[in-house]
Amino acid sequence: MIPGVSEVSAAVIVSEIGFDMARFASAAHPISWAGLCPKNDESAAKRRATRLRKGAPWLKTLLVQTARCASRAKGTYLRALFGRLKTRRGPRKTIMAVAASIAG
Repeated sequence: MIPGVSEVSAAVIVSEIGFDMARFASAAHPISWAGLCPKNDESAAKRRATRLRKGAPWLKTLLVQTARCASRAKGTYLRALFGRLKTRRGPRKTIMAVAASIAG
């Protein structure tokens, strides 16, 4: 059981991704497919600020909502992850990292 993920959320995740995980080559591919990893915009050794990739809009929204709930659940790994990353990245980018952790 993943904290923050209810039965309805789990049903939506399964309906969006499916049961067969063989279509993804690794654990990082569902994260990319959902659109939770940043674009790579680098040229001449300069990294530009980018937004997240376009992905499955329903799945991305649901994972962000479950990440918000999971970051408030006491005594969980996802709350500790949120607490560690929030000071460096800020709360909005940290929620996306927690959502990616749930998806992967």
